[in-house]
Amino acid sequence: MRRSFVLVLTVLVAACSSNPRPTPAPPSPAPVASPAPNLTVPARPPCVPACTVIERTAREIDALLGTPSLRQAIWTAVVQSLDSGEVLYSLNPHTLVVPASNTKIVTMAVAAERLGWDYRFETRLETAAPISNGTLLGDLVVVGTGDPSINQRMGDPEAFFTELADALKGAGITRIDGRVVGNDDAFDDERYGVGWAWDDFAFGYAAPVGALQFNENQVDVVVAPGAAVGAPATVRIRQDGSGLRIANHVTTAAADARADIDIFRFPGGDELDVRGSVPLAGAEIVQSAAVDNPTLFFTRTLEAAL
Repeated sequence: MRRSFVLVLTVLVAACSSNPRPTPAPPSPAPVASPAPNLTVPARPPCVPACTVIERTAREIDALLGTPSLRQAIWTAVVQSLDSGEVLYSLNPHTLVVPASNTKIVTMAVAAERLGWDYRFETRLETAAPISNGTLLGDLVVVGTGDPSINQRMGDPEAFFTELADALKGAGITRIDGRVVGNDDAFDDERYGVGWAWDDFAFGYAAPVGALQFNENQVDVVVAPGAAVGAPATVRIRQDGSGLRIANHVTTAAADARADIDIFRFPGGDELDVRGSVPLAGAEIVQSAAVDNPTLFFTRTLEAAL
């Protein structure tokens, strides 16, 4: 009989955030404390006469979590059969930790189970308007289903929009006498996760999600030093169409100074406040910033390609 397993590992380090915050005081009454975590992996008796697959897997996990580089963190692990619900392995299963980016492992597992590994996201160009002498006499609607692959990790993201433009030319359309409209109804209107901190929304790791997504809904903010100490630095956004406006408060520091850049944006606003300093004659500093409206970012990029 084949068995299916799911493995979830969580670590106390909040891997996503680059801006750690002080832990707030617990509410009153205080929550029930979780059992004290075990920072060492318990020794297991030898296999007699031979290890089963489950026993070998448990020993492999023990070996992984017992390496010196991982001993300083608090690990919790649970291996459970998807068929019977039997817990086959556990380490600190009731310890409260912050899963952070490890949640993506569970998300991916659910997506693979529900959609399948061969699932393909579809982005469509639609219109109800007539075409006359190469002109679309109305709006062009781009309909998204949440394709996450239109980004730099998958190659040149601009090539995708060039393909859309070529498809329109192939359909005999060389001009649009109307608007480019983004249809993002495949997702609901809540673009942020539960519990996300509002003052993280400016950063690329807290970018909103949407049914139309380009470049992981983030842009590169490039900061370069000015010509002299005390002079304003130059700040630009590498990608067009984000809708963000730069408020530059970055100065040029001495050549031996360290770069110190921070960004801030109010939720729903388009002004990106960039502050700090960069050393004279130093290399460019690149900071990732989130866009506020993924759908507009996508449609503006499509318009530029057209």
